[in-house]
Amino acid sequence: MAELAAILQRGGRAEFVAPQRLGFELVVHVRAGRTRHEVDFAVYDLRPGDVLWVHEGQLHHWGDIAALQGLVVLFPAGMLTDHARATLAGLRVWDRNHWSGAAAPGTALATALDLLPGTVRRTVEDLGLDPRARDAAVEHAATAVLLHLAGSQVADSRAATTSSEAFVAFRAALDRDYATRRTVSGYAALLGYSERTLNRATRAAAGMNAKALIDERVVLEAKRRLVYERTAVGTIARELGFDDAANFSRFFTQRVGLAPGAFRASRRA
Repeated sequence: MAELAAILQRGGRAEFVAPQRLGFELVVHVRAGRTRHEVDFAVYDLRPGDVLWVHEGQLHHWGDIAALQGLVVLFPAGMLTDHARATLAGLRVWDRNHWSGAAAPGTALATALDLLPGTVRRTVEDLGLDPRARDAAVEHAATAVLLHLAGSQVADSRAATTSSEAFVAFRAALDRDYATRRTVSGYAALLGYSERTLNRATRAAAGMNAKALIDERVVLEAKRRLVYERTAVGTIARELGFDDAANFSRFFTQRVGLAPGAFRASRRA
């Protein structure tokens, strides 16, 4: 973890100009300044007291990073225990990136975030600790803050609502298998739920049926790859499970309103 100013100094401005696709989790606590930050094509106005959490695999684009002051926490998703990850999933944290005002000065969350670097530093520097205990202590300290954030009720009602076990299991399977499994019946058979149960769970949690959520996930991955990579559209189509580029183009155009190549060109412009 580090201050925003420190990572800007280490990387230089050029490091934060182009879109980035993360291989780790990134949490930013904004203490001062304002800018706009884009995560998976949604734009957030960052202000003091806000917390931004960009998840592994997401595409994000910094605004004016030099305009902000605050804390950055980086960690691998694998740091979280199965129990912590399941709790975070139930709290819909993987569907969310922005907590507006959740860590305003004087709040318990702001205090926890402010204390975290010192807690971690003192733990790491305690040479009398067994390395196993040290590593576990650091992980638990960071996890406690993340759970505090995820449980914050400074949110719209849908994001703050916990999800059913069926929805959590479906979303996890969808994030893993979206390129190879594209039918509701396929996920129902995999997870041991009926199609009706999956549709009811996704409508309650996401406001759409299961098939729409599957298609939305495929479109999101296509958008990420079209913007971040220079891979040919035909290759992206094949790797997303389409039998040819024409079928992929029809699928994408119907849902986005632009053909894949036009979408890529519009974002790069």
